[in-house]
Amino acid sequence: MECRILVVENDLQTRSDHVYNLERWGYQVFAAQGRGQELLNDAKKQSRSHRCHLALVDMRLLSDDDNSDLSGLSLVSSLKPTESI
Repeated sequence: MECRILVVENDLQTRSDHVYNLERWGYQVFAAQGRGQELLNDAKKQSRSHRCHLALVDMRLLSDDDNSDLSGLSLVSSLKPTESI
């Protein structure tokens, strides 16, 4: 069985790099799309619909410049049973 990984990253280049590397290493990769709340909602939807084993989640999904933004960490519990790193 191939491991399914969800990438949740708001920076397009970083997201693309993660997807490229994970696919190159043989994983089946899905990437959440959108900006802001749309990104968070798509991550939840994709986690459920693809039954991902693992999610690679950026800690700051709403604002990279806001040190108090912990939206990625808050999202993790919503992705269960997918394990997150």
